[in-house]
Amino acid sequence: VEDLRFHLLDNRDDAAAEQPPHFTRFPLRREQLRSLKWMQWCEEQPRSFHLVPSQVYGGFGGKHSAMTTFGWQCWLRCREVYDISGGILGDAIGYGKTATTIGLIDSRHSSSIQAQVPAAHAPYFFPSNATLVLVPSNLLEQWFGEFQKFLSGSAVGGAGGKADSCPLRIVAIKSATQLKAMTVRRLCAEADVVLVSYRLLFSPVYRRRLLELSGNFAEMQLSDSSVVRAVANVQSLRSNTRRFRVQPHEVGWKHKVGSLVQDARSSDVPADDVDDPESLRFPVLEQFWWRRIVFDEFHELEAMGQTVQFESLRNLCGSHRWGLTGTPPTRDLAQISTLAQLFQIGNLPSEFVDPELAVSMAQAFLDHFARQNTSSEVLPVQLREHIVDIHPTPEERVIYLQALHDRGVAAAGEGQDLAPVDATLAGGAPTATTE
Repeated sequence: VEDLRFHLLDNRDDAAAEQPPHFTRFPLRREQLRSLKWMQWCEEQPRSFHLVPSQVYGGFGGKHSAMTTFGWQCWLRCREVYDISGGILGDAIGYGKTATTIGLIDSRHSSSIQAQVPAAHAPYFFPSNATLVLVPSNLLEQWFGEFQKFLSGSAVGGAGGKADSCPLRIVAIKSATQLKAMTVRRLCAEADVVLVSYRLLFSPVYRRRLLELSGNFAEMQLSDSSVVRAVANVQSLRSNTRRFRVQPHEVGWKHKVGSLVQDARSSDVPADDVDDPESLRFPVLEQFWWRRIVFDEFHELEAMGQTVQFESLRNLCGSHRWGLTGTPPTRDLAQISTLAQLFQIGNLPSEFVDPELAVSMAQAFLDHFARQNTSSEVLPVQLREHIVDIHPTPEERVIYLQALHDRGVAAAGEGQDLAPVDATLAGGAPTATTE
């Protein structure tokens, strides 16, 4: 049951964007172009979101203070400012959110405005100009096919097939095994789109690699069921990445999972030393600053709250963040607050502390970040009434009269009054109303 206190804005009055450059065979509909225009505008002109997590009203001062004498009250408000580019595209199911998002990637691909890592964060990440798209495992092939369909005009191939005719370089990663073969250079300079399954975050192999690069060696020895719940020190990962980019030998990262632990137990010189940071194989997603991050089926991520996998999603960094969902977060305050964290926004005010402020801030978040468009803008089907004469055959009259008789017998048995019988249907030329 949705909380009726919350509502979503739409793009009905917005201008339409131009067709993406490669959408020649399957162009976007006008309503999709309006959604695309809003997404482009959010990336080109990001606005600051002002969050008020708490506020206090009251009179202050002693008995003879000016506050008391003049009846003044003090209003203390804590304000947090977030500079986040992106939003939640909550168009109705079947509206074409995937196609609209591909249109955004395509329309911005040749833009002279390239994603830039903020100077304060630049040393701690591998800068990538690729869009990271995280999807449920059962939709990865579908996303790959949609890229092929809209950008090359054919719906052939799959995540493991060729995409030679596609103008974007797409890398699909279904499992940790495939990520092992990836290098930093491949994900930074040789990919425009990186498709990844959410299931990768639950892989014990991926989790051990994240723990290893973060310096949490003890947790790496845990069982598979325990290691997927082990917390990685993301700040240590950032610090190690900065050191590795400057002096890779000092950090000693290897291409294989567990190499650092083995080195500590052996005096042998490992054979997979990394001389060039960009040649490192099996990096983790949290080490990159992506041009754009897209969370498909955004509403389903609420179920991952309070898990290390949810923290991994929060710790993904990029210039723009997008959530795609056919059921945007409007159910209650808890859902809105949980999913707001994926935009790296702190906790929204608690309903139990200040209900009015909590509702106000939740609605402010939705107004700032979310849009939902439905098919309600389509003109309704006109309804016209026609009276048509019908002439039942004698056989049809007999069937009708028998039905009336049976109805009368059943009603009499239950003590009900029977509606008057239409004499025309029982006898002469009857009439019927159709719509």
